[in-house]
Amino acid sequence: MKSEEKFWASSQFHAIALSLLIFIIYLNAVTGEFVFDDWPLIKDNNGLIQSLANWKTILFHGYRPVRTMLLAVIYHFYGADPVPYHLVNISIHMLTALAVYLFLLELTERRIIAFASALIFAVHPIQTDAVTYISGMRDTLSTFFYALGMFWFLRYRRRGAYWALAAAMACYGLGSLTKEMAATMVFVFILYDFIQAHPSGPPNSLRGRLRDLFGTARTIIAANKYLYGGLLASFCVITYYYLFLRHSTVRVRLDGVDWYGGSMVLDYLSIPKIILYYFKQILWPAHLLVDYKFFPILAKSVTEPAAILAAVAVALLILLAVYLIRVNKVVSFGILWFFVTLAPALNILPHHEFMAEHYLYLPMVGCALIGGSLLASVADRAPSGKMRTAVWIVFAMLIAGYSIRTVIRNRDWQNDLVIVTAQLKIRPNSSRTLMELGFLYNHMNLVDSARELLEKSLRITPGYGPTLNNLAITYIKSGDYEKAMDYFRLASESKIHPALKGRQNLAATFMALGQNKEGMDMFRAILDHEPDNREALIGLSQAHYYNGEYELAAEYLRRNLRNRPVDTESYFLLAEIYRKNFKFESAGKIYDNILEIEPENTKARQLKASVVEDGIKLERLEKLRERGRRTPEGTLQLADLYLQVQEPDAAVSHLKEALAVYPGRPDLWKKYAQVLFGQHRFDESLEAAQKAVALDPEDDESRFLLARSQAIHLDFHSADSEIRRIKNPGGDLPGLKDLKTLIRDLGPKEDKARELLSRNGMDPDAQWLRAEIYISLGLVDQAIRQYQSILSRDPSNRKAKFLLARMYVRRNSPVDGQDAIRLLDSILEKNPDDVDAHNLMAAIGLIRLENYEWSYKHLEASLKADPDQDDADRLRRTADALESYIHAVKVDDVYLLPFVVDEKPFEKWLMPAATAS
Repeated sequence: MKSEEKFWASSQFHAIALSLLIFIIYLNAVTGEFVFDDWPLIKDNNGLIQSLANWKTILFHGYRPVRTMLLAVIYHFYGADPVPYHLVNISIHMLTALAVYLFLLELTERRIIAFASALIFAVHPIQTDAVTYISGMRDTLSTFFYALGMFWFLRYRRRGAYWALAAAMACYGLGSLTKEMAATMVFVFILYDFIQAHPSGPPNSLRGRLRDLFGTARTIIAANKYLYGGLLASFCVITYYYLFLRHSTVRVRLDGVDWYGGSMVLDYLSIPKIILYYFKQILWPAHLLVDYKFFPILAKSVTEPAAILAAVAVALLILLAVYLIRVNKVVSFGILWFFVTLAPALNILPHHEFMAEHYLYLPMVGCALIGGSLLASVADRAPSGKMRTAVWIVFAMLIAGYSIRTVIRNRDWQNDLVIVTAQLKIRPNSSRTLMELGFLYNHMNLVDSARELLEKSLRITPGYGPTLNNLAITYIKSGDYEKAMDYFRLASESKIHPALKGRQNLAATFMALGQNKEGMDMFRAILDHEPDNREALIGLSQAHYYNGEYELAAEYLRRNLRNRPVDTESYFLLAEIYRKNFKFESAGKIYDNILEIEPENTKARQLKASVVEDGIKLERLEKLRERGRRTPEGTLQLADLYLQVQEPDAAVSHLKEALAVYPGRPDLWKKYAQVLFGQHRFDESLEAAQKAVALDPEDDESRFLLARSQAIHLDFHSADSEIRRIKNPGGDLPGLKDLKTLIRDLGPKEDKARELLSRNGMDPDAQWLRAEIYISLGLVDQAIRQYQSILSRDPSNRKAKFLLARMYVRRNSPVDGQDAIRLLDSILEKNPDDVDAHNLMAAIGLIRLENYEWSYKHLEASLKADPDQDDADRLRRTADALESYIHAVKVDDVYLLPFVVDEKPFEKWLMPAATAS
């Protein structure tokens, strides 16, 4: 009894030491941001983990549901703060190390082997790819269940307790639903039985060895046929689940298999090379990598010497494991554990990533067991106490070295930029890493630097789809949509990892440029090959929505929601469609769905309250209609409802019908004038306002509406006359003060323009004046026509080019942006020191294109040309901020989200808001 107490006291000490060491070496990992797959997994997953109410979707429709459910629980309590996710993953690593310790203790019945092995497993730097990386929770959690399952299986074998077998099978199920590699546990169960049942003792003849191998296999199968049958059946279920229900590998399809190297033979010849490289990384983890895309390890031919030698080495290692079954069952088990647990990641069936260091998290248990066993064996055979002490000192130095390397590696995982930069130091010619850094620079608005990296990536791997797609985005951020579309096409047609995103982006660009038919056709073509593609479904729904085809838009949204029942963006658009069709109750239910997913969604809560109120209004109107003809008051309320759901055409239609019945109602004419004015139907608005004034000359609001319409028609004298007739000018008439100011400022200009035009119908000074008036009135299209007219007669007019560019910037469409940049380029081509052109270019880069290097370049040129210009100090502060930002990102490897742009210094060049709208 005392010996057993001593045994567990020692085990508790080992557990505390393991946990404390893991906490110390992973403490600096807690400050890391989300990186790589963390973003779609936690922040951008269409709301899946944002609410525990989605538990059914997560467990019955999700990929790796146990891991996803844990993420949902963390999100429920801590939201999108990365610190708790790191703490949880480090805690799981602690628990896994303890489970490994207990399992190996049960396996070897030697605390020293179990503790030494668990130490190697816990501190080895290769594990950072699973522990420091939040997405690696799939590896840490599945391995925890794996080690615990093995512990209970050994308990079952040694004590015959069926409840222990039940616990082992429960762990198998949880592990397999956390990550598919855990499905190999059933084979490790059988492997353990085989090694334990195999005879021990001195080696015999080859024939005797083969007889023992086959005899042992027959014996354990006969004794456990029902158990093994059940285990293999469960393995088949898990395999079917991941391969066919969750499509865990995109390289295995019904129409064939996409083998690495181009053929099954070259793929399989590459596997031994990969295994040996993994062993090298385990023994000497100096250069750790997060990305092995295009890593130069694939076999190039069946006669490649390196591949043949690697295959021979791996075969000899497996033969060694078989040989050791008689001599050292623990080491044999460790070697075979490594191969069995790594098998799913060795591309026997190729999947999306042919190499990754996190694949080694589970196999490291076997490697650690080998290390711990050899250490104990050397210590046991030490001829003296001093030699034994020396062995433990060397082991302590090894653990210390691994621990220090782990601490250093954790710093690389601080954010996307740092980890990618660290990768490039090891593999400076990795086309994928260059692409990833280019993607990050794009995201951080350093477009010139992004393009430089992406072009280098293409030189290394011509035609690489993701690089082409990201290169296209650099041209979007430079306002060159034609070139962007060319690269999107190349990305989607690439033979090297074609980017479906390229087709989606090309379709979206067509839509942005107003080429709706081409964009919609491309989205439909995407759906022909991938019926559940979210971007295509959302894109088509939005296109139909803006075309007023609400039922078609709703159908695409419903299709998307059938596969993504927590996609809040789709819910919001579907609710808006219901609102536009006055289905307020249905819209309310949709907002309830959103609030179930995101209980704190303020927008959904506000819109829910709005549709409830609108539903009450509609119910009252329906009751009025049931009593007879709708009253004018009812029509006004109905018009307000249509305006509230942004359907002004319907409001106009109903008001027009009401006016046919009640032509003498000034309140109807007023509302009619307001709605028409809002739609820029100024002629009709003027007529409606005149009717309202004629019916009620005493109504100040009617006169204001008439004055406003007259001002828009440049009839400032009539507008001024109407304002003078307002009896209570200090009353509550929004916009009256601004209208007076406009009339006072613009009236003389319009008089001058009329005078000039009476002499010469194409007088340029009159056109300048008219353009200025239109700008003040917010009539951008009319101002553009004036400047275009000036340029048609004087193509080199610098002022017209500059002001026309400002109008294009104000209108803010992709085509207009291109036209603005072309005009400014033509100005700078003639005069590279044109300060206004540089400043407007800087404003376009900062606020429209989000291209910070472009803006910095133009600000520098502007301040160099005129260091004493107006607002020079504020512009210099912006330039200095941009310079500091660019330096921090590119030189200091500091990850910064793009800073918030202060638009005030650029108000002079970006067209100011119109006084009246």
